[in-house]
Amino acid sequence: MATPTMMKITKKIVLSALLISFTSSALAAQVLDRVIAIVNDDVIMESQLETRLSQITSQYPAEQLPPLTELRKQLLERLVEEALELEVARRAGVNIGERELEETLARIAAGNGQTIDQFRATVEASGESWYAAREQIRRELLLNQVQQGAVSARINVTEQEIRNFLESDEGKNQTATNYNVAHILLPVSSTATTEELNAVALESTQVFNAASAGDDFAGLARTHSKAPDALEGGQLGWRRIEQLPSVFATHVENMEVGEVTEPFRSGAGYHIVKLINKRGAEDQVVEQTEVRHILISPNAIRSEEQAREQLVEVRNRILAGEDFGELAAEFSEDHGSARREGSLGWSMPGSFVPQFEATMNSLEVGELSEPFLSQFGWHILEVTGRRDQNMSERYLEMQAENFIRSRKFYDELPRWRQELRDEAYISYKAPYDELM
Repeated sequence: MATPTMMKITKKIVLSALLISFTSSALAAQVLDRVIAIVNDDVIMESQLETRLSQITSQYPAEQLPPLTELRKQLLERLVEEALELEVARRAGVNIGERELEETLARIAAGNGQTIDQFRATVEASGESWYAAREQIRRELLLNQVQQGAVSARINVTEQEIRNFLESDEGKNQTATNYNVAHILLPVSSTATTEELNAVALESTQVFNAASAGDDFAGLARTHSKAPDALEGGQLGWRRIEQLPSVFATHVENMEVGEVTEPFRSGAGYHIVKLINKRGAEDQVVEQTEVRHILISPNAIRSEEQAREQLVEVRNRILAGEDFGELAAEFSEDHGSARREGSLGWSMPGSFVPQFEATMNSLEVGELSEPFLSQFGWHILEVTGRRDQNMSERYLEMQAENFIRSRKFYDELPRWRQELRDEAYISYKAPYDELM
């Protein structure tokens, strides 16, 4: 019979064995993840590479991907680049706040025809955690912001480059007017009798009258048109004038947006065409807004709430009759506009960050906003004027500049990345040192 002492010893041995077993299991779990690369003061874990590999292989069939070894190499190179770019972001103090992230998630959801809750449900149904998806999108936003800031600062587009581009065939092609067109075709057989011709002509007139009276053109196309795109509402999509069927082009070029042609005949039958929209340099009239603002930003000695409270006091002084411009000069931390009594001048749509733009668009001329927060700090603004401005020539120049800048950006981005690599300490751990 076992003595109490022996039973105690046995229990200790069993307990020790269990602890050893648990410790071994924990160690085994730990070695599943390991450092595979050191990038300056950062590290890349094998789990990061495996997660990225799983994402890519689940999105694309194997025949559309390189061999697994090459794919691992490409993905590890990208993780190294991201680590270097995120380090630039940390040094510059760049970050993506919750509000900016939420607005981006809402736009992604809306682009998929979903609410934010539906988008979350879709993500979680795919097996990915909502937190991980949010943080991945935050990471991509941050990387994009760093790239845009660092690379764009290295790009210069001259007036001569813009003129040369606009005079080139490529420039004329890129800046040409585009037309969004829909059509209805009522075909006529080459062997049609007079009675059949008259019946089709009558139907085309009835369809035209319905469209002119405001009936849905897409619905009329689905009901009456015999063209291949009838089920798409007769939509031809955005096209330059030379890309349209020649029988349409002579009509479309002289049409107003929303106009519907009377039925016209071609060898194929009777056509009815609607110009849904057009875009190009002609008659680019935009509403400009003149606005002034005061900015107070949080800092090391002033919290976000303290910045807001200070701005509330400034706003109350304006409402009490003090001069906006004088207070802007005294308090605003946007020093460029502060020297102009807070004035930002005349702006075009899209000139400001979304929070600023939305607040500005909601105000009447002469109205003072409540304090609102952007990535720069707390603002109040006043709309001092609105006007319609013909920007046709400027629109062409902006199109040209954006095209040239975009091309230069993608030329400059790999050079900037290579410079980051050249200045960095990068060490790959076995077995990835042989792979790289």
